[in-house]
Amino acid sequence: MLSANLRKLLKIPLRYIFKSFLSSSCGAKAKTKKAENSNNLLMAIYHLSTKHVSRSSGRTATASIAYRAGIKIEDERKGKIYDYTKRGGVVSTKLHLPNNIEISRSELWNMAEQKETRKNSRTAREIVVNLPHELNEKDRETLVNDFAKSLSDKYNIAVDVAIHEPDKGGDNRNHHAHLLMTTRNLEIKDKQIKLTSKSQLEMSNTQLKNLNLPKAQEELKSIRKLWADMTNEKLAERGKHERIDHRSHKERGIQQQPTIKMGWKATQFERKGIKTAVGDINREIKKDNRAISALNEQQRAERKAQAELAKKQAEERAKQPTSAENRALIKDYENKISYLAEILRNREKTELSEKMERLKEIYNDIRDNQEPLLFGKKEWQAKLDGLKEQYHEIKKDYDRIKDKVLDKHFDRAVKQIINLEPDLSARVAKAMEIEEEREKAKELQNQKNDQKARTLGANEYAREGETYSGRIKKVDKNGAFQLSMDKIIYHEGLTKVKEGYGYRLTRNDNIYSIQEYAKPREQPQEQTQEKNKGLGR
Repeated sequence: MLSANLRKLLKIPLRYIFKSFLSSSCGAKAKTKKAENSNNLLMAIYHLSTKHVSRSSGRTATASIAYRAGIKIEDERKGKIYDYTKRGGVVSTKLHLPNNIEISRSELWNMAEQKETRKNSRTAREIVVNLPHELNEKDRETLVNDFAKSLSDKYNIAVDVAIHEPDKGGDNRNHHAHLLMTTRNLEIKDKQIKLTSKSQLEMSNTQLKNLNLPKAQEELKSIRKLWADMTNEKLAERGKHERIDHRSHKERGIQQQPTIKMGWKATQFERKGIKTAVGDINREIKKDNRAISALNEQQRAERKAQAELAKKQAEERAKQPTSAENRALIKDYENKISYLAEILRNREKTELSEKMERLKEIYNDIRDNQEPLLFGKKEWQAKLDGLKEQYHEIKKDYDRIKDKVLDKHFDRAVKQIINLEPDLSARVAKAMEIEEEREKAKELQNQKNDQKARTLGANEYAREGETYSGRIKKVDKNGAFQLSMDKIIYHEGLTKVKEGYGYRLTRNDNIYSIQEYAKPREQPQEQTQEKNKGLGR
């Protein structure tokens, strides 16, 4: 009964899956300064964000490019001049145009403003990228302009680049570039330069689907990847070990949370030593990330130890355990289950016994001390009857387990041991699986052997591990035939026995244990003459 339960319940550890201790969702921006991969490469800072220049937010393309490029420009639509020629921090600027078009920066962005007529029109799209401080100024400039040119050529748009140096008082590694892009294709129509239809980046997903183009989010992901790939190529070209990764923390399997955007006002306050709410949030995130990093280190060490243990166990499993070892393991496991099942039964007996004692005390108190003198006797008697019924129900349960461990105790014991010792339970399940396979193979081999024995005139082929007692009827160069329990048993390969003698024969791993216990009987003359006419019985 126990082995049957074991076979049923031990299917669980065979599918045991140990899951990671933590899982967390992360935002789309992947920001990290250090990480490790299989090549031990350091991670440089990755940042690429995109947003629209929209009239609904009070912005214009002309004002945006004037400020980004540090130039003076007149907005012809509004009749306003934007002059940022005195601003500092602009390293270099460059305008990239498709189709070999030539147009000034002022003409381009005024055309962008005049093309749109709605009060909530989007007149430009801006991309901001972080430039790796590991590269020199010339390499950073080449990198971002190559990136801008590829966008201009691919999407048939104008891309205006402005490279900025790090802000004073801020992180001196924060080299970055602003790429202002037209929202419409820039083309020559009727010998005139025009902004025509919306570019691929500005189309709705429905429009993109009709043109068999990727969704907008997928296209933005491809831009993020392009920037990462081009940056990593430049870093590798310069012999730098740092790399950037466009993927989010979640996509990379990193459990750290990304910090949130500070904004320029909060950044200014923080630089002056004034704490802000968003700064407090980021400090808390960084604190949590340090804790997660420490935990990740611990988990890496544990995984390494587990991998080494798994390797050692794999080597041990390669040495297939013998049936005797498997049976001993299973037997010990069954003994452990029986012991725990007995404990669980005794615990339940105690609980039921205590319940019965409490009910008896309550019953006796009500019967002896609470009997009404006149009114309420019916209710009093009903209460006594109810307590008596409860007592007998519990008594039935008690009697069922009084002298017997039930299936439910074995089931609970097995489940507890599986939870407490999953590795041992898995080993036992595997041992039982191996032994079942061995039994099937053994049974199949026995059938083949029996068929062979029958063709030689015997009833059965000698089984592995079984002991046969009886006299030897015949011996030839291939084996011996023994009369045992009214059957002729064929012992293949056994030739060191004598006809007529009684033996106890046991075969283990094709090696025989031979114990002689009887000499041949004296035979009448007529039986001697008939000796070779058949095996008989």
